[in-house]
Amino acid sequence: HTTLPSYKSTDAYVPELTDDRTNYQLEPATLYKSDGINVDFAAPYIDVINDVEAQGGSKIKHDRLLDNQTYSYAPPIDHDKFVNYREYYWLPQGLSSIRCQPGTPGAIIEFDVKNNASGAYVFSNKIA
Repeated sequence: HTTLPSYKSTDAYVPELTDDRTNYQLEPATLYKSDGINVDFAAPYIDVINDVEAQGGSKIKHDRLLDNQTYSYAPPIDHDKFVNYREYYWLPQGLSSIRCQPGTPGAIIEFDVKNNASGAYVFSNKIA
């Protein structure tokens, strides 16, 4: 089966134990990293298929086994605001602008934002 120029019939290879392992040895694997660095779980493709068979499924048609009619969708939204929209105060026109009076060149302008008793935000600025 091997036709690469670097292949020699006298080369020693470690044989796979089954035909499935021989046929699927270069297939992708499933990896899971809970912290994004360390691998917590790894399974070669054929091990996933064999697990399906061990649980009573058929592994004859891989295309049918892994085919589905649904797709995941991850819109670029803030999920907390989408789910808990009642917890946010929505301004129809957005935030109003804050007028800043320029001071002398190099002056530092500070803004204070306070949440008053009724839950509204009060903005004030002063020139330091």
